[in-house]
Amino acid sequence: MNRPILFANKSIFGWLLILGFFTSTSLQSQTKVGNHYLESSTPEAEGVASEGITRFIDALESENNEMHSFVILRHGKIISEAWWSPYAKDLRHVMFSVSKSFTSIAVGIAISENKLKLTDKVHTFFPESAPANAKYLYERNDS
Repeated sequence: MNRPILFANKSIFGWLLILGFFTSTSLQSQTKVGNHYLESSTPEAEGVASEGITRFIDALESENNEMHSFVILRHGKIISEAWWSPYAKDLRHVMFSVSKSFTSIAVGIAISENKLKLTDKVHTFFPESAPANAKYLYERNDS
């Protein structure tokens, strides 16, 4: 398996972490995700050991996994990200069924924050997208 692009060499990774630690306090970078920006930080600044992330990468590579990438967020900040060749940060590719996992996590968070209930009907959030016969379908399925 190819090493991830950002972690091609552990000694380089260590030096980058040290350099990142000293520069992160004055240079906070941001990554645009959709219409939002996420700040970057170091693992240690957010209470995560860099060695744990290195062990995570080693564990991924010791198995027969075909990794594309990963991003680790802590306290709403990006603390680590990597891409395995031939994938890259700006390369779009099909996500297959992982989208269902993201959707279920988002629904769970929204329910825990009382922003929706499990019994809410999807069409009430997107009425402009409902088909012309939607009222008939909703009434028929409510019984």
